Amino acid sequence: MNKKIEHIWSVLCSNSSVDIDTNSLSIFNVVEQLNIQSIPKVVSLHNNNSSPKEAGQESSVIPVTFEIVSLFQRQDPEADKLLNDAILALIDPRGKILKENNFQIVFPKGSKRLRFRTKLGGMPITISGEYRFILKVKTGKDFHEMSRLPLDVKIEAKI
Repeated sequence: MNKKIEHIWSVLCSNSSVDIDTNSLSIFNVVEQLNIQSIPKVVSLHNNNSSPKEAGQESSVIPVTFEIVSLFQRQDPEADKLLNDAILALIDPRGKILKENNFQIVFPKGSKRLRFRTKLGGMPITISGEYRFILKVKTGKDFHEMSRLPLDVKIEAKI
C-alpha cells in the first residue's frame, strides 16, 4: 500500500460535473451493467500497448463513454507537490488485459485531497461476463492495486 496517498473511493459513471462556484462534484448515472444488442466489427488487438500474450486476441470496440471518478487523500498536506505514477487497466472476464493507460496523480502543495476524473471513450469487449477496471498506483518500484471496479457486460448478439 502507498504510505503517502490513500485511495478513498472510485466509481464508474457515464459522466460527472464540478460546479465552478462551490467546487461540488456531481456524479451521473453510475454504471454497473451494460446490455449490448448489436456488436460492431471485430478487430484484432494488435497495438503498441499490447503485450505478447494479447497478440491475436479479437475484440469489438463499442462506442460508449465512461468516467472513472476517484478520491485520494495524502497524509501530509503541507508537504511539497506529490506525484505518483498510476495505471488504469481494463480486464476481460478471462483475465486478459484489453486496454492499459499510464498517467500521473499529482497532489499540489497544500492539497490534502484530490479528485481525479478519467474519461474513457470506446470500450473493447470480447465476451459476456464481468469486466474489471483496475487502478494501480506506484509505490517504490512496484505498482499496487488501489481499486477494482466491476462492469457486467451482457451480449445479446454473437461476436
